[in-house]
Amino acid sequence: MKLIVNGSNGRMGRTLLEVVGNGAGSGFEIVCAADPENEAASGFPIYESVRQFDGEADCLVDFSHHTAAGEVCVYAARRGIATVIAATGHTEAERSMIEAASREVPVFLCANLSLGAALISRLAARAARFFPDAQIDILETHRDGKSDLPSGTAAALAADLSRLRGGCPVVCGPRREGNGICVHSVRRGGVIGEHEVIFSCGAQTVRLVHEVHDRRVFAEGALAAARFVFGRAPGIYTMEDLLGDENCFL
Repeated sequence: MKLIVNGSNGRMGRTLLEVVGNGAGSGFEIVCAADPENEAASGFPIYESVRQFDGEADCLVDFSHHTAAGEVCVYAARRGIATVIAATGHTEAERSMIEAASREVPVFLCANLSLGAALISRLAARAARFFPDAQIDILETHRDGKSDLPSGTAAALAADLSRLRGGCPVVCGPRREGNGICVHSVRRGGVIGEHEVIFSCGAQTVRLVHEVHDRRVFAEGALAAARFVFGRAPGIYTMEDLLGDENCFL
């Protein structure tokens, strides 16, 4: 499968190139990789070498920044290329651009590309049904300098659990609002990613924990997403869709 990688010099872009380069990403070929260090572009656009690339490609993986979503999607829709959006923190306007592109090409959109995080989300939803009166706290810890707070994964977990509870409030901070969900964020050191969902039920506590020790899990998830979304009908796809297709995992 021929891949375009936008944002190839970031932490995740470099990891993806390494995974494909060392053979772990069997069946993939990087046909275009762009980063800001070798181009005049500033900020976080779709980089010029991607914008001008008109060679054969099966999927575009964007590991740059949420502000690139508009340009990425316009380019992918114009070229008819399946797309994996691996950035987080999209605004409503950027999300609208993604949805517009998804009417032309298949778009895989996910806050966290690791299988473990997807399983935590499923287990948390199940636990919320078993413990409808429990207090729910979500604790996320990431490296210093991570731009979005709370993390995209924590925000998605909170939104899903809120919907299960009829739209209960989500509060970022220590004070709970009614039966609301509290999201707590910690930034320290070089932590790659930790998420914990805590159900406090009075007489017992249930904790679901996911820790990432190597960024390879996200790169492998991106390749699984690319394999899954290629050849699909236009639309937005998520990890929930991918979980039903075991052949997509490396």
